[in-house]
Amino acid sequence: MSNIGQQKVLISSNIKLKFFKKFILVFGLFGNLKLKCELPLKVSKGNSMVSFHPLINHKKNHKLKSLWGTFRMHFFKLTYGLANNYSSFLSLIGVGFKVLKKRGKLILRLGLSHQVFLKLPFNKIEIKKISKRPLLFSFSSPDYDLLQNITFFLRSFKKPEIYKGKGFSFKKELLVLKEGKKVKN
Repeated sequence: MSNIGQQKVLISSNIKLKFFKKFILVFGLFGNLKLKCELPLKVSKGNSMVSFHPLINHKKNHKLKSLWGTFRMHFFKLTYGLANNYSSFLSLIGVGFKVLKKRGKLILRLGLSHQVFLKLPFNKIEIKKISKRPLLFSFSSPDYDLLQNITFFLRSFKKPEIYKGKGFSFKKELLVLKEGKKVKN
């Protein structure tokens, strides 16, 4: 039996839920999100607890057994994000690197031969510039998966260099830099 799927989800008092046949609508302080449910699960809602139980025998159906816990974790991340908002911090280290926000687009000048234009879902994600040197950005969103996808996508344009650490890095990321060439006297 799925240990994670059996656990109940504690939801905040400011979270409202609406259950439909194929999806769940979750309303919270930071917006509302929709979670698709295509598994044969029964949803039980108590005072501040929600639990999920399979409608068919899960001991014979290994796919349902594994997806049951996955669905429960997606539901937990969604309710937690709508109550508290997830945040991630990216710093951009390097001379001449710039990030601009114009007309709903993010313009990246990263020392490439061209500028990179990104259209981000600004209604679902918020970007704030915290400091100038090094450039430190705060990304916040109630959707954890969207936030992680966007921050890792931005990081993919300029990963930290192994010698000087130039590029995008996460705030609490430990960078192990290599030593440069040594000159003999």
